[in-house]
Amino acid sequence: MIEHLKPLVRRILAGMPGGAAAERFLRRLYRRLSPAPALPDPTAGSAGPLPVIGIVAPPDAPGLAARLAAAAPALLVPVSGPGEAAVRGCRYLFAPLSGAAAANDRDLHTLVLAVMHRDLDFLLISRSLEEAPALALAGALRDQTVFALDAAPVFLEGCAPARPLTGRLLRLPPGPAGSTPTTLEAVLGFAAPRWQGAWIGLGGPPAVPPPRATAGTALPLAVTETGQPTVLVLPIFLAVGGVERNTVEIVRTLRPRWDFVMVTSERLAARQGSLHHQAAPLAPVYDLAEVAENAEHFILMAAVARTHRPRVVWICNGSPWLVHHAAALRSLFADAGIVDQQVYDTERGWIEHYPDPGIQSFDRFIAINRRIRDVFTGRLGMDPARIDLIYSAIDAPRFDRPEADAAERARLSGLTGIPADRRCFAFIGRLTDQKAPLNFLELARRSAAAGSGDRFVLIGDGELAGDCEAFIAAHCPDTVQRIPFCNDLTLVYPLLAGLVVSSRYEGLPIAMLEAMAMGVPVFATDVGDIRPVLEDCGSGFTVPPDDAEALAEGFARWLADLPAYTAAARAAAPGVRDRFATATIAGQYEESWRRAMATRG
Repeated sequence: MIEHLKPLVRRILAGMPGGAAAERFLRRLYRRLSPAPALPDPTAGSAGPLPVIGIVAPPDAPGLAARLAAAAPALLVPVSGPGEAAVRGCRYLFAPLSGAAAANDRDLHTLVLAVMHRDLDFLLISRSLEEAPALALAGALRDQTVFALDAAPVFLEGCAPARPLTGRLLRLPPGPAGSTPTTLEAVLGFAAPRWQGAWIGLGGPPAVPPPRATAGTALPLAVTETGQPTVLVLPIFLAVGGVERNTVEIVRTLRPRWDFVMVTSERLAARQGSLHHQAAPLAPVYDLAEVAENAEHFILMAAVARTHRPRVVWICNGSPWLVHHAAALRSLFADAGIVDQQVYDTERGWIEHYPDPGIQSFDRFIAINRRIRDVFTGRLGMDPARIDLIYSAIDAPRFDRPEADAAERARLSGLTGIPADRRCFAFIGRLTDQKAPLNFLELARRSAAAGSGDRFVLIGDGELAGDCEAFIAAHCPDTVQRIPFCNDLTLVYPLLAGLVVSSRYEGLPIAMLEAMAMGVPVFATDVGDIRPVLEDCGSGFTVPPDDAEALAEGFARWLADLPAYTAAARAAAPGVRDRFATATIAGQYEESWRRAMATRG
């Protein structure tokens, strides 16, 4: 009944002097008087003794064992071999052959979480996002395997298991350069591996034991006390995408004043790529989906919370699991300010869940464009004082480069394969329904049919990759070049006559901001805040989304005025770099976090 009265109360207060302050007071009072939501039982299972891991240092890295043990001294101990491990009461052994290829500090947080959560016989790290039976090894099998002491003959000597063993494959990219794709059958054929999802059975099918009481206490990790507030970052996953790239840049910029820990909860697909190689050097990363199935993630989250004690929780992206557990997360992080940034479209997706009381119990909300902010305050009746409008950030100094001359364009063409002597237009983004890459390819088809001579470049990967490849092969094989992944787009932008954004919905695409920062004009669909930002700079043109005829007609109009758009884009580039620089945007996040902390005392 109270939930139904909330909109009426908001309307009444909105017309009163001081109504916004009164609403905030009533909201806080309601939260205090409301019963706490039921939480998943964090003590399910049997804790048992601490599952200590003995570490044997490899010959080429004698300090590896001591270094890893220092990160979790109650869990990891240096030993000389299986004999000493048994004497010291170790449950597991890690005996790598090469320090360069061995599981390392960046793997430690997810590995410790997995060891503490379930009493398995072994954990095998793969340096690939491919699913079992595929995996990738940077060295020998032993370099990436933690195994039960009584299973040592299997992993040290290649013996058949004396009893059935059950383990889990942990996909923890990236590995060192030179990781080799292989399969479970190739490296464990002597043990007749069987698998079900990430669970692996040796000598029989996997028999998954119940979870331990992971959430009862903090993990036995040595967390450095810096005196800085800790932000627990929930990016859902670390795919290669604009949200994740923005998250990494903000964390990188604010590390001098804040501590960070990242927790992912969705299972990455190989085609989505990974930004772990950028995130892991900046903060501990826990990949919950690598450790256990979705139903057990709250237990794991509670263990991370008790270990790192965050002052702020920053939700960068949404998931069904997070929406379902919103009220439980509010109770778990009762003393932390929660800042929510899940909405990327005004009509579909996470915006549909925002009336949920659990989500509305969060402290602050980030709108990534003006349209989303207007939906928050208008349709949902949210307090404007709790909403921060923050655009995505770019690493501005990387894009502050002089205009490429003919020699530089030729060099970049050799590196990317993009021709320097043709007019080229690019799509940059995930190949998903949201981004509508097939609409971009339809422009390429029409261009080829008209004999224009222009080249089109499709940069990205995703679930529509197969459809895009088929379209290219059937309609424009000679005019479209596909690049599945590019780690450094500063090599690409100088070769482009323009960027095309064909999305059905957006916040504000980072690829667009990067292109504008290097003076590249933009043709785009009118979604998110694309149009007002382009109008501010005079360097682009927009048309309605998901309208093939409007897209084609608008593209022709844009091409007719391309010299003027190009001149405007080059003139506006310095202002774009200043406005969307990471330092500028990071300061806005920092202010939002401090306000969220203040609401929790």
